[in-house]
Amino acid sequence: MTNIPNRNRRAGYGKAAALWLLFAGASLVAMEYPADAATTATTATIAVDNTPPAIVFAFEPTVMVHIDGKPVLRDMKSAGVRRVVNTRALLVRAGNLYYLRIGGRWLTATALNARWTLARDVPANVTWALNEATSYKLADPMDKTADDVAALLRAGRAPVIVVRSDAAELIAISGEPQFAPIAGTTLAYVANTRADVFVTANTNWYVLLSGRWFVAPSATGPWTYVAPDKLPADFARIPADSPKGVVLASVAGTPQAKAAIASNSIPQTATVNRRQASFTATYDGTPEFRVVTGTSLSYARNAAVPVIRVDASHYYAVSNGVWFAASSPHGPWVVATSVAPAIYTIPVSSPLHYVTYVRVYGVSGDSVQVGYTPGYYGIVSTGTVLVYGTGYRCTAWVGSVWYGCPAAYAPAAYWYGGAYPVAGAWNVYGQWSNAVVSGTAAAWANPWTGNYGRAVEGGYYNQATGGRGVGQAAVNTNAYTGTTTAAARGVRYNPETGRVVANEGVAAYNPYTGQAGAANHREVYNSNTGRQTSMAGAAGTGPEGAGAVGGFSTTGSGGNAAGVGGVTYDRDSGTVNAGGAVKVGDDVYAGKNGDVYQKTDGGWEQVERSTAQRQNGQRPSGTTTGPVDREQVAHDRGTGSNAASTSRQRRERGSIGNGGFTGAKSGSRPAIGSGGHPAKGGRPRKR
Repeated sequence: MTNIPNRNRRAGYGKAAALWLLFAGASLVAMEYPADAATTATTATIAVDNTPPAIVFAFEPTVMVHIDGKPVLRDMKSAGVRRVVNTRALLVRAGNLYYLRIGGRWLTATALNARWTLARDVPANVTWALNEATSYKLADPMDKTADDVAALLRAGRAPVIVVRSDAAELIAISGEPQFAPIAGTTLAYVANTRADVFVTANTNWYVLLSGRWFVAPSATGPWTYVAPDKLPADFARIPADSPKGVVLASVAGTPQAKAAIASNSIPQTATVNRRQASFTATYDGTPEFRVVTGTSLSYARNAAVPVIRVDASHYYAVSNGVWFAASSPHGPWVVATSVAPAIYTIPVSSPLHYVTYVRVYGVSGDSVQVGYTPGYYGIVSTGTVLVYGTGYRCTAWVGSVWYGCPAAYAPAAYWYGGAYPVAGAWNVYGQWSNAVVSGTAAAWANPWTGNYGRAVEGGYYNQATGGRGVGQAAVNTNAYTGTTTAAARGVRYNPETGRVVANEGVAAYNPYTGQAGAANHREVYNSNTGRQTSMAGAAGTGPEGAGAVGGFSTTGSGGNAAGVGGVTYDRDSGTVNAGGAVKVGDDVYAGKNGDVYQKTDGGWEQVERSTAQRQNGQRPSGTTTGPVDREQVAHDRGTGSNAASTSRQRRERGSIGNGGFTGAKSGSRPAIGSGGHPAKGGRPRKR
C-alpha cells in the first residue's frame, strides 16, 4: 500500500544526509564541531499544533494521493490535457475523465473521489503528457510501487485510490489485523503493518504518527491527541529490544526520549568559502512579499526557497543550510556573515519558522562556519519528546508552478519516533523516493573524560522495491588524546536482485600521532543465484609507513574462487611491496609486485600475459622459467592484497549505504502470526 505525499518544496533546503554522514569516517574530517554549538543552538520547547489529521486505515491495496489544497489544473503542452499541479502524483484531466499514473499503468475516473479503474484505451495526448511530465520532472509517475499494489495491477485490477486535499495519513494493513502481544505489558501491536499501531486491554487503539500519539475506540476513529506523558504506563514498559522498542523515543520520560531531545540541540556544521558559494533567487513571476505574522518581516510567497525582507535594503535567503544576504530581492547574493536578529523571532505558526534553526557560527577570512539543528527539516522538541512538523497548516503558492508549505506532519511516512528520521517517503530536498525510514539516535559529551560522540540505530523499508535493512553506527572523539573511533554494521536485502548484504567496519584515527587503522568484513548472499561471497580487509598507517591486507572467497553454481593479498609501504625507503594468491576453480596463482606465478604439478612457474590479455584484463596463460621458492611465496601471501580492493573497502566502510548505517529499524519487521489479544483472549475486529 502506498501513500503519495505532497511535493514539499519548502520543508527544508539543506542536505539532510549530512546529519548521518557524521558517522562516516570521511566526514569526520570535513565537518567541524564548535565548542559552543550546543549552547548557541535553538533549544526552546516549541508549542506545536497537535490537531489530528484524518487517519485512514486500509485493509486492501490502497494508494492515497495528496493534493495541496483545492486542485489546481494547468494546461500542458500536450493538447487537450490539463495537469493537477499541486500534487506530486501525475494526475491529469483529458476531456471528461481524470487519469492517474501508477505502477506503469493508467487509472481513470470520472471524478477525483469516484471509483478508479484501469484505463483500457488511453488517448494519445495522455500518453504524450506522460512523456512531458517525466522529461521535465513535473511529477512522479510512480512506476514502482508497493508489492501488493504492483501484484494487483499485474492481475489486471486497480487498487483503491483515496484522494485527499486535507491533512491525512494512510495506515496500510495487509488484510485483517494480526495482533501480537508485547512481553511485560498488556499491550498488543498490529504485526502486519509497518505503522506503529497498538491496542490496549480496554481495546482502545493507539497510533504513532510523526512522533505524536492519537487514540480512538476503534480503527475508524474518532481520533484524539494524547500527550506523551499521558500515555498508559505500559508504553514505557515496552522492551527496548522488542519489535516496537523504537517507539520509546516518543514516550515521555524514557531514556530514549531524553537522549533524543539532548541530541536534537547539537548542530550540524560546515565551512563555506564565501568567494565560491553562490545563490540565485528564483521567483514565479514578480516577487510577492507577505508579512510574517507577529514580526516586522515579510517573505516572498512565490520564491523557490525562503527569501526574507528585513527592510528595503536588507534581504536574507536560506539555500542548502547556508544564509545568503542581498540588498535587493534579485541580488547579487553573497554568503551572510551574520543574520538579522529579527529573523529568530519568526513564530512557530509561520511557514518560515524552520529557518530559525539555521545559523552562522563564525567567520575567519573567506571561511564562514554555518550550521543547523534538526528543526531546519522539521524535527522539533515539545519538551518531553521530539515530533516531526509543527502541525500548523498554511496556504501553498500555486501559480505557474507549485511551492508547497512545510509538512505539518511527516507525509506518507510512518515515523517511528526516532530522534533523526531522514529523507525517506517524504524528502525535504525534493528528491522523491518510496522509502520508509526511522530510527533512534543518542549523543554524549563528558568533559571529565574528554569523550563526545553519537550513536544511532534503525532501519528502512522501500515500499516500491521491497528493499529493507537495519543497522547501527557510532562515532566517538576524545578531545584530550585527539583519537576518533567509528564503527558501523548493518544488513540489507534487495528482493529485485536477491542480494543480502551484511557488513561491519571499524576505524580509528589520531591526528597527533598520524596513526590510523580500519577493518571491514562483508558477507553477500544472492538468493536468486545461490552465490555466497565473503570479504574482509584491514589497513593501517603511521609515521613509519602503511600496510593493508585483505581476502575473499566466493562459492556458487558458476564456480568457486578465493584469494588473499596485501600491500606494504616503507616511508623511509619509499618501497612498496604488494602480493597475494588466488584460487579460481582448480587453478592457483600467486603474485608479487606485478610478477604472476601459476602452481602446476611441477611446482610454481612464472607466467606472462600477452599485451592483448593485459589490456583485456584476462587471466594469464602459458608458462615460462622455473619454479619459485615455496617459502617465499607463502611469505608473500601473508602480506598481500589488492590495492583497488582495499580502496574500495575504505569507501564502503565510510558509506552509509554499504552496510554501515543503512536506514532504520522498523522497515523490516516480520509479519507475526495472528496471535490473540493478551487481555481478551481474541483479537479485536475492525469496525
